[in-house]
Amino acid sequence: MGDDLASRVKGAVIEPLVAEGAVLEEVVIAGSRKKPVIRIVVDADGGLTLDQAAEINRACSRALDEGDVMGDQSYVVEVTSPGVSRPLTAERHWRRNIGRLVRVQPQNNGEVITGRITAVDRSTVTLEMAGKHRDVRYEDVKKAVVQVELKRGEG
Repeated sequence: MGDDLASRVKGAVIEPLVAEGAVLEEVVIAGSRKKPVIRIVVDADGGLTLDQAAEINRACSRALDEGDVMGDQSYVVEVTSPGVSRPLTAERHWRRNIGRLVRVQPQNNGEVITGRITAVDRSTVTLEMAGKHRDVRYEDVKKAVVQVELKRGEG
């Protein structure tokens, strides 16, 4: 049910409805066969706002109700943005996280790099590590994940 239905939903109604400036990351079908949950993961430069998520949710629900992809089947639509633990796999992911700390595992299983994203272009990301800048080509990255930074309160 999941992958085939997700492809049909994505192709038939979701992609045309993603708000300007937002990018459809994936469509996941979860829940039961009786009442599936259609989880639409959308990203945007600067982050997805609650208003954008609500607008996309309404438009997708309306299109699914009016179309024949779901037939008479009941369903739930959820619109969400990618979590912070999602790997950086596209230039837009890197661009969206400028200023954030990332952990990068190189393709060659070399030393893991942790640095702050300072610049992004079509083929490389620039990381600041201990005051020095290092350019890393996307093709040399096996996996990269934003690091959660907690600020300690004064007390």
